[in-house]
Formats: sequence, structure tokens, C-alpha cells
Amino acid sequence: MKIVVTGATGLVGWTLIPLLHDRHEVWAVGRDRAGARLSAPNVHWIAANLAAPELPRELPATADVVVHLAQSPHYRDFPSQALDIFNVNVASTARLLDWSRTAGVRQFILASTGAVASAGAPAFYYVASKQSAELLATSYETCFGVLIVRFFFVYGHGQRASMLVPRLIDIIRTDGSVSLAGAAGPRLNPVHVDDAAQALMRAMELATTGRINVAGPDVLTIRAMSDCIAARAGWTPRFESDAAQTAQDLVGDISRMSELLGPPRVSFADGIDRMMSAMEREGAE
Repeated sequence: MKIVVTGATGLVGWTLIPLLHDRHEVWAVGRDRAGARLSAPNVHWIAANLAAPELPRELPATADVVVHLAQSPHYRDFPSQALDIFNVNVASTARLLDWSRTAGVRQFILASTGAVASAGAPAFYYVASKQSAELLATSYETCFGVLIVRFFFVYGHGQRASMLVPRLIDIIRTDGSVSLAGAAGPRLNPVHVDDAAQALMRAMELATTGRINVAGPDVLTIRAMSDCIAARAGWTPRFESDAAQTAQDLVGDISRMSELLGPPRVSFADGIDRMMSAMEREGAE
């Protein structure tokens, strides 16, 4: 197959590309040329900022599948970076959908966030942008298959330090206090990047439309996640609970994922072990 992957130098894209290049021809779109470090046959790396008003000219004339993983790196920076968030998350989605219509694409996979399904999600600009992208994508269901994959807290080695799990690791490692809403913080089921990439691999073979949650097998509070991290490293976590705050759970129902894409295989404890083992190897080099 001819596959276009945006956000190719992000955590999920970086994990997905090596799973594809042996059997497919891939156009990997990322913000910079970091992909050159992952030299592989059948992979065409395209450096492009999807906040630009046009798609990169290096895209192929035709393709079978689009996996649209790109998102604005400034998703936390509202309102100062509102236009970048909109241009990457919404406008580039509109352009890529229209390009797919003329390029013979049969399956369009849009990465979204589980927060879209939570109560009051549009109150957050980033989540509202993802919800808008979902609405645009579903309009094209008469043209090609549209599958929206809602990720729930993807984590893995090499992830940006600002993301949830790396941030917890750093706080506990430096003897900081983990802030908790209520006694233990919200309940989540984070998904390891290996499970996320495998889910996308299977999604490419589907001839279906709709939305699928991609989340992990374990439902844990922030406190339980912190305890797991600390136990793996031999650290002692400290917690600061705020009884005045109400923890807002964000747990993805993985029944449709398990049925269509296969169940997640990596437990949170195993995922943390993989992350920290990789960090230890890097530290020893």
C-alpha cells in the first residue's frame, strides 16, 4: 500500500514508521528532518509545518491510506498560539481530507483525543479543535472510509517531558510532590505507544467508519501510577492532596478496540519498565 503518515516524528509516528516500511511505501510528514535518523527503504521523509496554508508538494499523486497524527506542539498555549492550534489541528485536516478525495484514498485515519467524549470538552480550545477535526472528517464518509482513533494518554520512551507520564517520572525522581485532585487523583487508562502503533496497523486494514477508543488495559489513579513508577525505580513518592478539588476521571471504553483492533497488551507496570530501562541504557552510554 501507499501510506501517508503525518506527525511522523512524534511519539506514535516514530513508532509506527518502522512497522510499515518492510511491506508498504510510506510518505512520512514531520516538522523537521529528524526522520533522516530513521533511514529505511520505502520511506520518503517530508519536512513540513502543517500550520502552513498549503500541504507539502512532495505528497504522492495517489495513496491508499492516510494516517493523520499531526497536532500542534503548542496545544497548551492558548490563547497565544490559538492560530497554530487551529491551523494544524483543523485547517490541515480539512486540506488533507480534500487532497485524499482527489488522491484515491480508501481509508482516512484521524488521531483524536479521548477528551472529546468527556463532559464539557469544548471549553478547552485544544479539545474543541480536535472535535472540529472529527466533524470535518465524518463529512467525507461518502468519499472514503473515515476512522477516528481517540487516544487516551499515550506514553513511551522518547516522549516530550511535558507529557503526563514523563512529567510524573521527573517529579518523583527529583523528590517533588505529585499534586492530586482529591485523595488519589483522576482514574485513567493510559496506553503504551507500542499498543497504540499496533492498533493503527490493524486500523489500516479495516473497511469501516466510526470512532474507536485506544487506551490501555489498566485503570489507575494518578497516585497508583506514581506508586508504580516509584516501585520500579526504588524511589519514594510524595503526594500533595487537595480535598477541595474533584478528580475528573478520563477512562476509555476499550471494548470496540478489543473487538476490531485487538486488546492492548502492555500493562502499565510493563510500560513503565520499558521506559525506565531505556532511560537507564541511555544514561549508561
